[in-house]
Order: sequence, then C-alpha cells, then structure tokens
Amino acid sequence: MQEAVLTTKDFMNISITVSIIVISILLAIAIVHAILIMHDVRKVSKITGDISEGINSILIAPIALIGQISSSVAPQAEKAIKSWLKKMDK
Repeated sequence: MQEAVLTTKDFMNISITVSIIVISILLAIAIVHAILIMHDVRKVSKITGDISEGINSILIAPIALIGQISSSVAPQAEKAIKSWLKKMDK
C-alpha cells in the first residue's frame, strides 16, 4: 500500500483553494449586508419623502395660497391707495 505524500506544490494548491473558498464566503456575506443596508436606506428615504410632503402641505401650500391672494388683491389695493392719495392732494 502506498502512502500519500503531500508535496509543497500540493500544499500550496490546497491552501489557495481554501483561501478562495473563504474569500468567496466573506464576499457573499458582504454583498448580503450591502443589500440589507440599501434596503434600510430606501425605507429611510421613503419616510423622509413622506415627511417632506407633509411639511410641504402644512407650510408651503398656505404660503403659496397667501401669495396668490396677495397677487390678486395687490392691483385693487394699489388702485385704492392711488385714489386716496388723489383725495389727499385736493
């Protein structure tokens, strides 16, 4: 019966193979973690978008409404002020 002899070349091939397997496993774990992090970031960005829409509807929409009202009232107010100034000059 022959004994199995492990040469330096065989040992190097085995260690390279084991190293590639370990690196592949670590890379797969890193990719899974990156996917989970991106999923969490997507959730946070969606929540942030909902919050910004709420802020927009609470703050910005009334300000825009005030701007529209003032732009429609401004000509009438200007006309009233001009007529008042004409009365004051007489």
